[in-house]
This record gives sequence, structure tokens and C-alpha cells, in this order.
Amino acid sequence: MYCPECGARNTDDAAFCGECAAKLRAGRPAAPYPQFGAGSAGQGPGAQKAALNPKAKKLILAVLGALFCVVAFFVAGSIIASPDRVAKAYYNSVSAGNYDKAYGCIALPDSPFLTREAYRKIAENQAGGGGLKLERDKKRSTAEKIVYSLKRNEKQSALDLFLFGEDDLVEGGFELIRTGRTLLVFGKYRVRLDGMIARDCTITALRGAAVTVDGIAPLPDIADEDDEPGVDRYTIPYIFICDYEVEVTHPLCEAYSKSVRFSTGRGHDVTRMDLSESAREGLAEQVEALVPELYDAALLEGAPFSELNLPLTADPLVREAAEEKYDDWKLSNRTQDGEALYQSIEYKDFKDESHQTEFGPALTYQCRVSWTADYVKLEKVRLSDDLEAKEGSRSWTMELVFVFENDQWLIQEIKRL
Repeated sequence: MYCPECGARNTDDAAFCGECAAKLRAGRPAAPYPQFGAGSAGQGPGAQKAALNPKAKKLILAVLGALFCVVAFFVAGSIIASPDRVAKAYYNSVSAGNYDKAYGCIALPDSPFLTREAYRKIAENQAGGGGLKLERDKKRSTAEKIVYSLKRNEKQSALDLFLFGEDDLVEGGFELIRTGRTLLVFGKYRVRLDGMIARDCTITALRGAAVTVDGIAPLPDIADEDDEPGVDRYTIPYIFICDYEVEVTHPLCEAYSKSVRFSTGRGHDVTRMDLSESAREGLAEQVEALVPELYDAALLEGAPFSELNLPLTADPLVREAAEEKYDDWKLSNRTQDGEALYQSIEYKDFKDESHQTEFGPALTYQCRVSWTADYVKLEKVRLSDDLEAKEGSRSWTMELVFVFENDQWLIQEIKRL
């Protein structure tokens, strides 16, 4: 007979189980083995042991679940990271004109100018659209088949793809590169569009100007000793090859705006701008205020140059040249005895006669102002060496060259007194 507790076989007259020591029912044979399977024929003692061990059952289920998850992970990852999937998604998005979706398939370097809006603009305007050589006059079909060859090196994998539509004719081609990893295991592929991206484009503008490209301000380069004085250079490492609105503003100049298409290694120069009317008028007013001070000091008072409060640059050569011109002019308007020839001067009818309108990297402006003066001056009496005061009127002109330094206009040269 069999033990009802462990299922071990015992002799028919045994009182206790020889395997587990369980008490056998006296006077009544133990149930035959098939009863232990709960009606299942063909099961042995081991089957009942497994059914009575829940830990083993849980372990088996856990192992099977883990294997399923691993298989599902690799299957899903291989589908998501498939270069075919990326290529088809990009091709079909471009074919359908869905450039926002196509933008997500592109491998782009870090640059504020490689925006979704810029890509949409270049894709819509370009003959092929989105970097693909697609025929505009033919109905575009979805990519049914993709053939590619994989090229590997130490840094990346490149796939040259050719896409075939329903008619089995080549519709276009482009290249994929592996840009990283997806889910830590699978390669991450993106479309490379080198032909649509320009590199190392430059904008050169007047120092102190504000530069924007489609509303985005590029960062200025760090100045070095080889740079041209009076200018700032901006380098854009990466930008789509399409038309951008370049705007340059300067506190002294009229606003500059122009549509520019960038290309690799080429620059755009905005180092000459039109000086604003308000800036020119401000300089003329500054000279007008300076005239009485300078002329009265030299012609009436005979004041030394050091007492003048002229807004000169800090360059000692500029000051030396200005002082020499002032002293010669002052001396030429005095008698041999050192007496001033002009006794009084009244200034009127100032007029700005400056011709310069362009402001360049030198940051200079040549200002010419004329006026009329009523005066009383000592003049020689005819046929005599005596002097007498006479009234008169004359026109005068003064020319000064200003330079913009430290946010102010300073005199760089006195050209004419």
C-alpha cells in the first residue's frame, strides 16, 4: 500500500510509513497511488511533490517572465532602432511634406540656428525638398524598399541608402549615421544632411552694434590682436543653407536689414553703415557750442591752450598737434605788441556743411560747420601804421574730425580753424 501523507510504498501489514513515519490506518489499506493525482492518471509521486511546493512554481514563473521581458526588449529595441525604420520615416515625411516630423529624424550638431522653422523653410524652398532629390512633377510614393550598405569606422557607422517606390525606380538617396545608442544597447540612427548645413559662417559688424540672424543673436568672437580695430566678428559654427534676415543696429547708425544666404567659410560684412541723422545733428550742435569758447579764447582773450576744455582723445600726439595749430592761429591774430586784433565777435547763422554719411570701422566723423560773425577789429589806417577799430562781418568755417570712443565723441584732429 501507499502512504497517504508522502505517497511512499509500504507493505500491506505495515502500521507506520517507512519513509515519513506517518501512521497508517489500521485495518484498512491505504488508497492506491492514482488517488493522489486528484483524478489525473499517469502521475507519480514527484508530481504531487511539485504541486505541493509553491516556491518552486513561483520561481519557474519568474524565470519565464524574465525571459519574455528580455526577448520583448530586444525585439522592440531592434524595431525602434532599425535604420530602415528611420529612413522610411524620413522619406515618407518629406514626400508628404510633413517637414516637422522629418526634422526629428535628422542628425544635427548643437546650434541655435538649426531650428525646426529654418529646416521647414529650406525644405519648402529647395527644389528637392528636405535634402531629397524628388521629382516635383511626379506623384510621390511611400518608401516600400530600402537598400543600403553599412560602412563602419571607429567613430560612427554610415549607411548609404537608396529608396525604391512602388514602381521600383530610385526616388532619392541620403545617408544615415549612428549618432549614439537607444535604450543603452541599440544604435541610434539619424539622417545626415551635410549638404544643407553651412559651417563656420561669419558676420563682421561695427563695434558696439547688436547683430541678430532671424531674431537670434550670435555670440561675438573673443577679440585678439589680429582683429581689425573698430569691428566685432561673429562666427556661426552651423547654420542651414537658406535665406536669413540679418539685422544690425548701432546707437549711431540707421538700422541695417538684409536677406542673406550663408555658405561654408564665407562671411557677411556690415562694417559700413549710414550714420543716423540724429547723430549728425548732435555733432553739429556740439561744434556750434564749441565755436564761441574756442574763438573767444584765441582771438579775444589770448588764453593758453591748457586752459581750454576741449574734448580731445587721450592720444598725446593728438593733443600736441591741436595745441600747435591753436597757438599758430592765435599768434596770427595779434599785433606785434601782442594785442588782440579782434575786440568783439558775435556768432550767428550756423550751418552744418558736413558731407560724410557713412560710418566705418575707424569710427570717425569729419564735421564741417560754417557761420557768420559780426565783429569789431583793429585794422591799419590807410597810408599809416596806426590801427583803428572797425566793424565788419565775415563767414567762418571750422572742420573737426571726431572719433567715437568710450560711448562719446572726442576730437581726433582740428583740420581747420
